[in-house]
Amino acid sequence: MKKIKSIALVAVFASSMFFAKPAEAKHHSGNYVDDAGCLHVWSYDTAFFGLIKYNVEEYVFCGVAF
Repeated sequence: MKKIKSIALVAVFASSMFFAKPAEAKHHSGNYVDDAGCLHVWSYDTAFFGLIKYNVEEYVFCGVAF
């Protein structure tokens, strides 16, 4: 019985390695113009299905003529 449990445990871990969804990092970015006419450019990266957010950056450009 102990041998069957260990084989089942190994099978579960092996199948989870082969059939797991990718948890790779993704880059998100965009921009918008606020009411004062300033341009905001933002970007951030996520990992582990969006659970971890890092490299958050936002740049603000005011007084830019279009």
